[in-house]
Amino acid sequence: MKNFIHILIGLPLAALLSATAFAQDTVPGEVDVSDITMDVTDNARAFRQAHRQAHRQANRGQVRNLVYEYMLKNGDITQEELDARKAMREAHRAELQALREAGDADALAARVAELREERAAHREAMREYVNAHDDLAAAVEEQRREMGERRRGRKDDRRGPGGGGNRGGNGS
Repeated sequence: MKNFIHILIGLPLAALLSATAFAQDTVPGEVDVSDITMDVTDNARAFRQAHRQAHRQANRGQVRNLVYEYMLKNGDITQEELDARKAMREAHRAELQALREAGDADALAARVAELREERAAHREAMREYVNAHDDLAAAVEEQRREMGERRRGRKDDRRGPGGGGNRGGNGS
């Protein structure tokens, strides 16, 4: 009697499960690999590039501040001029954000091009200033070297003991 009840319950359940499996477009276990597209090398390259850019962005202010402190100490710039430059950077950011929110792609592209030219000229003037002062150039180089060491140190820490990568082995 007990087996008869199991059969009465089991048969409809098995029929229900098999009907849902056959009703699908593909047979379970088969995958059409032609639909799968992923270039791992491009993704890895983009990740590394974004990581480098984030590192540059995070450390750009440190070198700039080092140069500005030197200029301030030597009397080549006043605190008011530094405050004005900082306010100008903030104003540029707000202006670009407003153009993005307005959706005016042409005006945004034109303003970005103008700002790039202005920043390139300012960057060149800063390079000339740094190159004209040997002690500042040495301090900037030291700052950059330390930033690189910190970045490489974090990378080594992430990889754990023995560095990273498979190095051709089987991962054991």
